[in-house]
Amino acid sequence: MVEVRSSTAVLIKGFTIIPLESDIEAGIYIWYDSYDCTVMDNVIANFSETVSYQRNMYGIRLDGNYCKILGNTFINDGMIVSDSYQNEIENNVVNGKPLVYLEGNSSVTVSDAGQIILVNCNDIQVENLHLSSTSVGVELWKTNNTRIVGNNITANTLGVVLYYSSSNSIVGNNIIYNGEGVMPSRSSNNSIVGNNITENYYEGVFLSYTSNDNILENNISNNSYGLCLFYSSGNNIIGNNMTKNLYYGVELYWSSNNYVYHNNFVNNVYQAYVYESANVWDDGYPSGGNCWSNYAGADLYSGPNQNETGSDGIGDTPYIINGNIRDNFPLMKPYPWAPHDVGITSVTTSKTVVGQGYNVSINVMVFNYGNYTEELTLEVYANTTLLHAQPLILTNRTSSTLSFTWETTTVAKGNYTINAVIVPVPDEADTTDNNWTDSRILVTKVGDLGGSLPPQFFKCDGKVDGKDLALFLQCFKGTAQPEAMYIGDLGGGLPPSFFQCDGKVDGKDLALFLQCFKGLGPP
Repeated sequence: MVEVRSSTAVLIKGFTIIPLESDIEAGIYIWYDSYDCTVMDNVIANFSETVSYQRNMYGIRLDGNYCKILGNTFINDGMIVSDSYQNEIENNVVNGKPLVYLEGNSSVTVSDAGQIILVNCNDIQVENLHLSSTSVGVELWKTNNTRIVGNNITANTLGVVLYYSSSNSIVGNNIIYNGEGVMPSRSSNNSIVGNNITENYYEGVFLSYTSNDNILENNISNNSYGLCLFYSSGNNIIGNNMTKNLYYGVELYWSSNNYVYHNNFVNNVYQAYVYESANVWDDGYPSGGNCWSNYAGADLYSGPNQNETGSDGIGDTPYIINGNIRDNFPLMKPYPWAPHDVGITSVTTSKTVVGQGYNVSINVMVFNYGNYTEELTLEVYANTTLLHAQPLILTNRTSSTLSFTWETTTVAKGNYTINAVIVPVPDEADTTDNNWTDSRILVTKVGDLGGSLPPQFFKCDGKVDGKDLALFLQCFKGTAQPEAMYIGDLGGGLPPSFFQCDGKVDGKDLALFLQCFKGLGPP
């Protein structure tokens, strides 16, 4: 490593510099207190066996001013500048392509480059380039109104870096396999939109001391950290997919007044972490918040307080991020919702264990997530037997609950999976929630309330014996668990008759149970 400190008019010419240690920061480092230095006709190469984004080495780090960087060849590295101005940087090559350094330029389109450094520039176009295996793919320093669009920025120490830069657009790029993906620092009013920011070794996007940036509709996946904010405020983080990041989907440290909603946090090891920050995690009702893959709530209700009947595509309870920080209106499925999209939000049954011959009420709630009124058909099966089919017209963003009764008189004893199915509507792409198979019902012998030792409700064994008597007496005395009370309601009327259930467990049910216990009940 060659370091130039507190010096002027230093000439570095004609060397081949190949680092032998992995912790070297730069092949040549010109410090901030050095001026008028010349670096020319050198070869600076990095042949480390580690992958390029882990090398953490710059060919030249330039912090000094009034320097000349001329005719150098960079292999698997390049340059980085820091608060450095009035330099002459020309005829350098990075991996066989030009190192494009512009200072004080306006209205330029970069057509070919191995690396791009823009200092005090305005209105520069960087489009459709392949920038790979260098120190920094694109660096902006005090540069504004620049567009970085449609590039492949891969396997660099740093992908795209902005310092003290504003009103720039980073749109539709593939930013993958870098050390850091996109790093705005002390910058504002930039837009990072529609990029594929994946498999970067550290953060996919790292905002530090930034404000009023728009982070919109990016795929930020499979990085160590998805999105990190550090002392950053007033940013909009909307419509991004943050998926399968190794640690956090999003982190915020000392960063407040940011808006975070309509993002999909899917299968990150930790979805979000917030420290000393107060932000907005939803867009109110009915727009909603974010979709969280580990949200365990249900969608049975609607309205701003989630206390009105019917689904609305929003969870009934908030998603807790950490402590008192919450998303008040978590989305039940990933955003955006498609124009044509219907789904089943719940299937409930009045009983999970039923004596053969008794009725079971089945309720299916469906919701239209789309933008159009849909004509759909709901089918409900017990295993493979069709129980009920019903057509339905459902206007956009509304729900409906369909109810019917399953009579089990002729149904064979056994376990049944209740499968509700919505036939896909035309142009429906997401049909994952058109099928619900989580409800199960056991049809068993009348009076068979459970089994096992000690006796337990619902562990039915196909016979009526002393275990069932012990369980029935719990129902009769009102000491059974609430969800098991119905199982002791065997009938009613005078004289007591099976199947005429009256919603209570009393002497009539005791008389009927004793018939079962003696082998005189229904077969």
